[in-house]
Amino acid sequence: MSFPVAQAPPAEGRVIVEWKAGKCNAQGTKVTPEVRKGMFRLSQSDDGLMHMQWHDRTGEQLKMEDDLIVVNDAYINFLK
Repeated sequence: MSFPVAQAPPAEGRVIVEWKAGKCNAQGTKVTPEVRKGMFRLSQSDDGLMHMQWHDRTGEQLKMEDDLIVVNDAYINFLK
């Protein structure tokens, strides 16, 4: 038996890194998690801009919900 896998639409530019990630909402001093599954993606578009994106992956296709442009350098650090 096979299960459908969420596939992203063809990316414009290149994907630098992506991983499965949830999302939280902040209301005052309280942070609550959302129940939806998601995908975090850091990519560089053809015009050279860095994009930090969050995709909803609850359906068969990924749906981009947040797309933030990173103005300066973006980097990922491993935290222990």
